Amino acid sequence: MNNSDEKLEYLYFAVKEMCQNTISQDGSKFGISFVNKCGPITHAALNVAKQMFNSRITISIGYIQIEDNCFFRFSKDMLEDWKRSQIQSKYTYHCWLSLDDKPFLDLTLAETMYCLIEENEKREFLKDRHLTYIGKKEIKDNNIIYHEIDKGDDVLKIFIPSFA
Repeated sequence: MNNSDEKLEYLYFAVKEMCQNTISQDGSKFGISFVNKCGPITHAALNVAKQMFNSRITISIGYIQIEDNCFFRFSKDMLEDWKRSQIQSKYTYHCWLSLDDKPFLDLTLAETMYCLIEENEKREFLKDRHLTYIGKKEIKDNNIIYHEIDKGDDVLKIFIPSFA
C-alpha cells in the first residue's frame, strides 16, 4: 500500500471497524456513524495514523469554514475559559489530524456535514455527496478552510478527560 490515498482509505475503514466494535461508557455500542464524534474518532485514529504516515501527525482543534459559513466556531479565549472551568458541558468544537501545521485528515466532517444538510434541509456545503473522509484533495476541491485554535496529542483532554 504505497499510494497515500489508499492509506487514507484504509485508515478510514480501519477506524470505522474499530468504532463499530467499541462499547461506549454508557454501555451502548459506539456504532459506525462518525456524525458529531470528532473527538473520540480522531483520538482513536491518532496512533494508527502516526504509524502509517508520519510520527509528526497530531490532533488539531478549531473550526472550519466553507465559503462564508463557519461551523463549530469558538475562540482562543473560549478555549482558555473551558480549560479553567471545572464544569463539564457540551462544547462546540471540531478536531482533525494535522501534519506540519496543515490539515491532513478529517474523518468525521463529511458525515457530519451531510447530517446537517438532512436535518436543516439547507444547501449542500460539500461538492461531492459521496465523500467518506476529508483529505488534502477534498479540502482543496471543497474550498474548506481549517482554523486551528490549538493542537497536540493530548489536546482533547479538556473535552474528554479520559483521553488524558
